[in-house]
Amino acid sequence: MDTILADAAQLNDVLLATDESEYDNVALHVLQALRKFQTPDQTILLTVSLAPMLLESIDPVSLTIPYVYLLHSLLESTIKANHSSSRSLPQALLPDGQLWPAVTAGLLAFDPIQMRYVGPQLVKIVEVVYSGAEQTSNFVPAIQLLQNLILRLDPQCCTLSTTHYYYVKLCLYARAYTEATNIIDFPIYHIPTSEATKTLEKRLGKYLCSQQESSLAYINPQSGLSGKITSRVYLEYYLLGALCYIGTEQWKKAQAFLEIVLVAPTQQNVASLIMLEAYKKWLLLGLIIKGQAPDLPRAMGANAAKHIRILAKPYECVVDAFKTNKLEVLHAEIQEGLDIWQQEGNYGLMVEVSNAFRRFAVIRLSKMFAALPIEEVAQRTSSSQPQDTQETLAYVQQLISTGELQATITPSQTSGLGTVRFLPPTAAHKTEQEVEQEHRAKTIELKVLLKHISDYDHQLAANKDYVEWLTKLKKARDQDKKAADKGVKPLGGPPVPGDFPDEDMMDEW
Repeated sequence: MDTILADAAQLNDVLLATDESEYDNVALHVLQALRKFQTPDQTILLTVSLAPMLLESIDPVSLTIPYVYLLHSLLESTIKANHSSSRSLPQALLPDGQLWPAVTAGLLAFDPIQMRYVGPQLVKIVEVVYSGAEQTSNFVPAIQLLQNLILRLDPQCCTLSTTHYYYVKLCLYARAYTEATNIIDFPIYHIPTSEATKTLEKRLGKYLCSQQESSLAYINPQSGLSGKITSRVYLEYYLLGALCYIGTEQWKKAQAFLEIVLVAPTQQNVASLIMLEAYKKWLLLGLIIKGQAPDLPRAMGANAAKHIRILAKPYECVVDAFKTNKLEVLHAEIQEGLDIWQQEGNYGLMVEVSNAFRRFAVIRLSKMFAALPIEEVAQRTSSSQPQDTQETLAYVQQLISTGELQATITPSQTSGLGTVRFLPPTAAHKTEQEVEQEHRAKTIELKVLLKHISDYDHQLAANKDYVEWLTKLKKARDQDKKAADKGVKPLGGPPVPGDFPDEDMMDEW
């Protein structure tokens, strides 16, 4: 072990900066030595009492590879010794357990470059952390560890991994919605599939330790830094992320996440239950944001949309009731489906829909009248308690203060509460410095987006199916040209990739 640790100690920033090839060779040599060291005939006595002492002698920062490798072995041997499963971990692996300090040290302080070489071991450790938090309902320590891990491995957080998925689930369990936004606010540009990684490797041709242009170069199935991203994991990540945005009342971001779920390719163009759940929430968010049902995404499959709308009929009825502009009709529809909303976890959104109806009712008055007494506003927008003019006054003042309503309240000679005088909508004034900062931020964001688009263009050009389609297209055009020369009507080229409704584009995930 001393020899292994001595070799691992060579993996420092100086070696990385001077010779990436040597750094890669040393890292792979250390891994190979660790595997031999733990063969059945030379196994370490990694007992719960002895192993922590061994790990305490290893610095997780400078010796990340041996530390994580031995930590993984310790966790695995502890689970086997206790005849436990991933859903019922032994006490030593749970938060506040005997081995928890070793897990915390490994995931809080580590070398991100070395960590790329122990991906499979790291994923198993992450699964133990997630399962332990789920088993004990003690989510906060695991949330802190996984957030640190994600951001240190990929500061731009642009490649989706199973660690993202576990993190968002834990945040949702703990109702730590704000903490979830620390990760889900980062746009995802890459999904770690084998095909995408192969084309990127051909383009970069660098070592695992190299400074990569894209985190997809090291967060992929080959490195093992992420588990398999199935279509279900992909859809659930965005659905759960949307729920976290809903928890923080960031309606537009939640709607954008749900739309990603709706436009995802499906097998035989048939919607999944996840898509159905996303549609219900997406529909209600449209009422909350704009006071009307949003248009179906153009990229959404027509057949899938048809099935979803049938299954979501109660929610469609709420939309129809909203369109009547009658609060009593909307309340009656919401009350009629009360059991459905509560069973499906959408009652809170229904309350927000009811609140949004009143907000848009007040805003509609600004398009029809120049001024109205508070009593009249109460009569037109508060059918439940139209006599509570004080509450209506406070509500209108709130809308004015938040900028949702352009109006002023002036004293009235006939009423002590005053009159609401509606103002024409005006564009918000921004200082020159604010405009400049906004343009600078947009420029940076656009450059990053263009860079990732360039990566996708290269992946598409190297994709086998795309090359075959181009070959068929050229052949079809040649045949059409010959047919045109003979006076025969051209048959047209082959369908473009993705036109086949029975193909699940995420099946291999």
